[in-house]
Amino acid sequence: MLVELGRDEREMKETFRIRQGIDTSGQIFSNRLSHWAHYLAELALQEYKPFALHKPSRVAAAILLYSRYLEGYRNINLWPNGAERFCTYTKQDLHQLVNRLHEIHIGARALTLEAVNKRYSQADRSSVSTLNAPRNLSEISWAV
Repeated sequence: MLVELGRDEREMKETFRIRQGIDTSGQIFSNRLSHWAHYLAELALQEYKPFALHKPSRVAAAILLYSRYLEGYRNINLWPNGAERFCTYTKQDLHQLVNRLHEIHIGARALTLEAVNKRYSQADRSSVSTLNAPRNLSEISWAV
């Protein structure tokens, strides 16, 4: 089980490393967006079970979508056609995982493993762990 967990973790990180470089908005992939994505990926790895049932590429796409939401992207800019084509997932495909990421983000400060929160509270990582999670995701239209 531990060997399998390690393999899946490496696969998820590698998939995310490849996916993070995409430019889905016509703008450069911002450092803070990258910090959000890495922070959420590490939180997801701590809460392994809900994500183990999904392909690493799907988890990475959900992390990217939620990171874009946290950065203020809305409507068509939240998950533009380029992101959908590149990642091969629609917003609707990612709905369940994004909601789970949101739940984990809300509870992140209560985690007993504080290393991730401490690491991402530093200025060189945009202090993303110090920013509050949104109350809900009601602004996201999940319909295709």
